[in-house]
Amino acid sequence: MFLHLFVPSTPPQSPPVSMLPSSKPPPPFIPVEEELSFRYEPVPRREETREELRAQALARQLVLQEPSLAPLLEPWRGKCTVELMEEIFPTEEPQRPSRPTSCVDDGIHERLCSQVELCEALGNSVVALQQEKESLCEEQRSHKALGASIEELVQQRLKTNEKDKYSMFIGDLERIVNLLLSLCSRLSRIDRSLLALERDELMMEDVVRERESLHHKRSLLLRQTEDARELKENLDRRQRVVHAILSGYLTEAQLQDYRRFVSTKPSLLIRLRHLDELIRLREQQLAHLNESLPADLPPAHAWSTDRFLPSPAPGSSLAPPPTFAGPAHSLRSTAVTSL
Repeated sequence: MFLHLFVPSTPPQSPPVSMLPSSKPPPPFIPVEEELSFRYEPVPRREETREELRAQALARQLVLQEPSLAPLLEPWRGKCTVELMEEIFPTEEPQRPSRPTSCVDDGIHERLCSQVELCEALGNSVVALQQEKESLCEEQRSHKALGASIEELVQQRLKTNEKDKYSMFIGDLERIVNLLLSLCSRLSRIDRSLLALERDELMMEDVVRERESLHHKRSLLLRQTEDARELKENLDRRQRVVHAILSGYLTEAQLQDYRRFVSTKPSLLIRLRHLDELIRLREQQLAHLNESLPADLPPAHAWSTDRFLPSPAPGSSLAPPPTFAGPAHSLRSTAVTSL
């Protein structure tokens, strides 16, 4: 769903962003038609780690043994935030989905043993996800440094009104992507709540009211998302204007750095949000499973939360008390504000 990046080849020995004025005359104005070829960088399809695949296999087995755990252990039903964002930003060609087979033979373990084993798998999964996030944060720091270099060029060479157009565009790009991420995340939670109600197949009056409320909130979010998509389309037009301005001041190598900076920003923001959601989900599942373990069992101390919950990554903390999709889960819609 994400974007195909258009980045011309950089000369072999050209620095990322030269801080020296160009010795040649400014490049000619690039017509808008040529700039239509600009594409945001596609968000790469994320491969699930071995720990995640194992946790999913164990979760499916445990749900067969204890169906009441389905709302907790089957949150992947329905579209996630990233899948909803794919309807707004292009993405890479989908890879063949991996459907792992169960790594634990049916009937070998009792429910409690399966639950303990799942806790261990979830803990390992969180550790792997946090390591993946650390690598992505390093990538973001490099991206921020590139943006600072371009900003310095802008401040040195552009006129005041042109500087303002550049700064407003860069700021709005991040704000609009974050707005779309927030709306898609809320839509995903509502869809999971509706799926949970359908699974229960209850027709009690309270459940009917809850379903109607969720459908109403979903309709509001869909309208807000459509408004946000219009903001994004307007932003794409502004990008072409900013590029035309910069083409009169920067070398081709510097323009390539600008295009790379702009095209990769949405991808980085989306990937980080996706990892944050996965980490929070796994931590919530782990906390609930640990709480449901019998406290009076002989090995209970060995199965404490401290054993399975990994140490938080730098700058992160364990999630607050979790909220899972279900009839009691309500969402508050937020109006789209103009940027």
